[in-house]
Amino acid sequence: MKVFKKSFWFAPFIGVHWLKAQTQSHKKEYSQSLKRLDKIETMTSSDAQPLGGIYADYALLRGHVLHGLGRNEEAVQSFENGLRAMRFSANYNEEEKDYLQAYASYEHPDLSPPLMHISLEMLEDIELNDVRMDIKLCLPLFSHPRWPDPDEIGTGLDDYEEESGENH
Repeated sequence: MKVFKKSFWFAPFIGVHWLKAQTQSHKKEYSQSLKRLDKIETMTSSDAQPLGGIYADYALLRGHVLHGLGRNEEAVQSFENGLRAMRFSANYNEEEKDYLQAYASYEHPDLSPPLMHISLEMLEDIELNDVRMDIKLCLPLFSHPRWPDPDEIGTGLDDYEEESGENH
């Protein structure tokens, strides 16, 4: 009798591979990142969607990595899989769905038109405050007109703590 799915036991290892794949992707170490993503698929081979509820994040990161390796046809397929999963998922609010669609098309413009194009007005309408931080960290939308300058990320935290009365 199976009490837990195999992926339950592998969850800590999957989490490590997921975080390392993101880090390697940001460092443009695409082949290393792809190895991590492949390992996740191997560990979750019985699952139709590796990482379950955040499969869209997984597929979009995989598309980004494949694009970085010049494997554009596979990248487009992965982006389309992620966007399709996202559209029907209750794990993303409408702002996050717009954000992820914009990420796929604006951060990878040479892959459009296979990816749905987002108008500049729609891009500007995305409220970054309504998008979870883990999504923004994994899939940064640098094209967004209000995306913070890297030197400004984290500044103003002292002001926030004073306003909210938080002390750490």
